[in-house]
Amino acid sequence: MIASFLRKNFPLILVLMAILAAVPGYIMYYRDNNIVFDITDLAYDVFQLFPINSSFEPTRVNLLLNVARSLAPLSLATVLIQGFVSLFSLRFREREIRKFRNHIIVAGDSENNRKLALNLKSEKKQYVLLLSGNGNEPNSRPDDDLLTLSVQQYDFHALKKAGLAKARYLIVSFRKDADSMMLAANLPEYLRSEDSHHSLEIVVLFNTPGWADYSCDLGISGQSSSGFRPNPRLKFRFLNHTDAAVRKVMLQHAPDIYFPVDSTECNHPGVSVIGWNLVSERLLLNLARNSHYLNHKKLQVHLFADDLATFAEFSSRYQLDEVIGISQHAYSGLAATEHRLPVVYITEQSDEKLLMILAEIRRCEALSGATRIVLSDRSDSIARLIREPGHLFVDLSEESTLFSSLVDESIDRLAQVIHQEYLNSLPTVNHETPTHRSWEELPDEIRNRSRAQADHLWVKLRSLNADLVPLHEPGETIDITTDPRFEALSKAEHHRWNAYMLTTGWKAGEKRDDKRKIHTDIIRYEDLSEVKKGYDRNTIRNIPALARAMNCKIIRKTNIL
Repeated sequence: MIASFLRKNFPLILVLMAILAAVPGYIMYYRDNNIVFDITDLAYDVFQLFPINSSFEPTRVNLLLNVARSLAPLSLATVLIQGFVSLFSLRFREREIRKFRNHIIVAGDSENNRKLALNLKSEKKQYVLLLSGNGNEPNSRPDDDLLTLSVQQYDFHALKKAGLAKARYLIVSFRKDADSMMLAANLPEYLRSEDSHHSLEIVVLFNTPGWADYSCDLGISGQSSSGFRPNPRLKFRFLNHTDAAVRKVMLQHAPDIYFPVDSTECNHPGVSVIGWNLVSERLLLNLARNSHYLNHKKLQVHLFADDLATFAEFSSRYQLDEVIGISQHAYSGLAATEHRLPVVYITEQSDEKLLMILAEIRRCEALSGATRIVLSDRSDSIARLIREPGHLFVDLSEESTLFSSLVDESIDRLAQVIHQEYLNSLPTVNHETPTHRSWEELPDEIRNRSRAQADHLWVKLRSLNADLVPLHEPGETIDITTDPRFEALSKAEHHRWNAYMLTTGWKAGEKRDDKRKIHTDIIRYEDLSEVKKGYDRNTIRNIPALARAMNCKIIRKTNIL
């Protein structure tokens, strides 16, 4: 870090050293020669050292003035040399970028973009960090540690210099969500003029989750992808940082990991969510979409918070009451709770309240054995300091800037196989039906349905006491299609699908209407026709095919929690 600072600021250091030597040097020179002077004379003579009167040749003056006379022209030459180096460095970067293929462009003025670029660099992925500025601001200068292009403004010429014609992903993230939307909306027209033939996925990262929800709701992602002419190679994905990070945490710390549900008679693993904020909102949505097990019971969530004024509106908007059971409590009731729960998710962001919550949990006998998972959007949270069994700290500010959180390529490959298996199961394919199109032609809203099914794969395997391991590992492959719990798991899959549709704004109805988000199949599993039940059963039958697509096999678990 010190070497980088010295390298960037070496000319300025030389200028300061020249001035520091020149001021006392000239004062000594005036006094030795009985020259009357004032501050303006001193300033003028010091200034003359740089563009006019500087020289390396020593004369009969004092040592300090000779040092200043040497440093002044040296600093000026260093400025010129550094300018040329910077100019050619930018040219070298542009030439290097022209060789890239299937790389990642990160564009926008979001504070998270640099962190994301550092993650891409650590993962040894080809990337370009595109920054906008006048070149004088520290954040707009090309960074020696990152492959950065600094441009005057975000225009398509800048994207062209960043290698958009050959990129695999363009991640757009601005401080203002409207700026992200506008850049994305204008991209299709530009890409048509470029006659691009490669597959490009544009990930628009919003700061406000509602923007991503409404963009999918209103079909903006599909409209942006199609433009005036369908382009199957161009796809948009609208996300937000918090959702991406919380989804990853939910997959790694799902309730059934701490309380296995492997039969229809099992009780449901109830959980506590402590705190009401953006993090807990997205956590509840992920719980609602993933917590569907063999027992077919609603997940019971005990929500503790002092201010739940916005909860009713949120719950109504996402139809949570139809998917999970939520009981509301004040913080004051935490220590006295009698609900024995296997896991507690803590989303409170205030350090003072967080300490109080952790102390109350210690005093609560019912929660003494629960695993505590603290989800913080701050890396400096006080919860990071606690080191004891059963306490897990998750830094969402770090998770949300990992490429694997924003774009889970393994899940996308799995979702693509899921969709193809669905197409293979159809008796006839009607290309006018949005879900009957190929993966490349699907709008992202429908792709997300397959991604949600892929996320639930590990829940299904845990329900069957099964594990997914690479093909080369020991263990005999088991046939899950002959498991007596097969039909119960098919029913659980339909409950999961219902939950996803409801939390994304769909409602049940007698006639399907995609524009109004009405679907005839959002009903009980028992009320489905045998043909429709067959889709859920095929989901379970296709799990071995999904395993093979990942070069894995399904074996019986040896260690069950």
